[in-house]
Amino acid sequence: MPTGRQKLSELRDRYDRIVLERYYLMQAGAAFAAMQRKWLPRFRRRNPFGSMEEWVEANDELRRREPDTWWQLQADIGSLSEAYGLAPWQVTWGLFLRGFDPRDPNQAGWLFSLDAWCPQARLVVHRATPQVIEQLVGLSQSTGILVELRPSASSGEEADRAVDLDAIEKVRISLEVPLEYPPDLAVMEARQVLRVSREMLRSAGMRVGMRVRGLATGAGVAAALVTHSKTSSFIQALASACAGSIISLVAEPGQPSIAPISEEGKTPLALVRLRLEFGARVRAADLVAGIRRSIREARGVLENAGLTLGQRLRAAPLVVDSPQLRVDGNHLERRGLGDLVEDVYGFTPRERGRLTPEGRAAVSKTKSRRGRIKQRARAKGLLPP
Repeated sequence: MPTGRQKLSELRDRYDRIVLERYYLMQAGAAFAAMQRKWLPRFRRRNPFGSMEEWVEANDELRRREPDTWWQLQADIGSLSEAYGLAPWQVTWGLFLRGFDPRDPNQAGWLFSLDAWCPQARLVVHRATPQVIEQLVGLSQSTGILVELRPSASSGEEADRAVDLDAIEKVRISLEVPLEYPPDLAVMEARQVLRVSREMLRSAGMRVGMRVRGLATGAGVAAALVTHSKTSSFIQALASACAGSIISLVAEPGQPSIAPISEEGKTPLALVRLRLEFGARVRAADLVAGIRRSIREARGVLENAGLTLGQRLRAAPLVVDSPQLRVDGNHLERRGLGDLVEDVYGFTPRERGRLTPEGRAAVSKTKSRRGRIKQRARAKGLLPP
């Protein structure tokens, strides 16, 4: 039976393979090819670099020689990464390194996140003394859990009063995860964040018991879909879907990169993330049940808005062939399909202008594979409907 650490590693690997679908579809898209055609000649090259060392040297030279041009390159990379919700450094290496694979343990990308939206945990403090806040902020540097101070909804006199060490109900824990995060992985991350957050609160002087006894107010799990968009058609549909649900929609300003692009050019997976919020005294069983219920409700809301993630989050092995099969949302011409079959299978499907039996089978298989990839990608909002 796998240990907790092994289970966590397996779940993270599964999620990485799910995110890879976005990367392969990005590589197959016209915008990716256009960016290579635009920028490779600026480095006096027709093809991507053969090694990371060559790319780093050329990139540094461009930054020294033409800083304005280099910043324009960063803006273009940011636009492409925002469109698919991928980390800009992975997009950069995919554009300029020959044969780059983000999950290859022998390449640099394996050490870094592929998803632009990594899980982010916060301690949300509604009211506390300056000394407690200072201690929590100091602890956040070693734990990676940010501290957010929100104004209290209490009256002014009560808000100004020094907080009691027992006022743990004034603290909530927030965990933001990407939409495709597997529920089992979200549960494990939340339990880890809860444990570390309790240790932080104890270190800051708050009374947090080792075991939760009795009922604590405000200890349940609340969920919201968070976006930096306000005007895209998908967000408008999502707002309507949230109106009749326990899941709320929160629009927060800010862009994930230096290169904001039209919101209509971004996939839904790049526009929205899921925020789970719970109390520091939540029971483990209540936490697990609440997170699973929230994720289930959020998927239902997303589906009503036109985004289908499926009942079970699994990577589709076929999507790895997206670049090779030119899955960019467009139809292939008849001659283009023959060229594609020749590229994939290594033989010409026609003789004297007619399809051979082997060629007919190869054409049929190619069309079927492209169709299945496009169907999955469209359901997840990665290709236009």
